[in-house]
Amino acid sequence: MDVKRRASPVPTYHNSRQINNYHHSTTSAPAKMSRDQKDNLLDLDRLDSARKRLQENYQEAQNAKKQRTIQVMDISDIPKPKNRNAFIRKGGSGGLPARHR
Repeated sequence: MDVKRRASPVPTYHNSRQINNYHHSTTSAPAKMSRDQKDNLLDLDRLDSARKRLQENYQEAQNAKKQRTIQVMDISDIPKPKNRNAFIRKGGSGGLPARHR
């Protein structure tokens, strides 16, 4: 039982390469399309997050601006300070009794 094999006209490595290339080229279009869709979704997500950060930064700037503004008040609206220390006199002595020699 000596069976001789025929040599194929095309080497097997060339045959497999053709099949792989054909297979790859048919699946690359849908894969590329899904990759493009994924890229578009990622771009939209990045755009949304950038928009959100920008709005937050604008809001922080507005809040800081409000804190820095000077509030103008009418003289009658300003609360009068209470006299905390009754021992301090308004005279020139400074509130301390004079020492006599």
